[in-house]
Amino acid sequence: MEVVGKVLPSIGGVLVKVIELKKDDKLPKIYLPDEEKNRDLVVGLVLEVGIWEEKEFDAPCQKGDTILIEKWVGKDFEQGDDKLKLIKFHDVLAKVL
Repeated sequence: MEVVGKVLPSIGGVLVKVIELKKDDKLPKIYLPDEEKNRDLVVGLVLEVGIWEEKEFDAPCQKGDTILIEKWVGKDFEQGDDKLKLIKFHDVLAKVL
């Protein structure tokens, strides 16, 4: 599905740009045990986070963070050449440091 315009996630949602990695690509500070390498994991760049403005709330990530998620979570769509996902806070497995 192609989307035109700015996309802002609702409260508790995260907009992620999927980073396509080649088989031999390595990101710094990511270690996956052999049993986890068989899971369909995706690295993504956080573009927007849906939070409450009136209340303090700890989101698992912030705009600009690189995160690790499972491939099949959320809703997939495209904006131009970018592959995007809308996921929920609980879908974030880890933040890449």
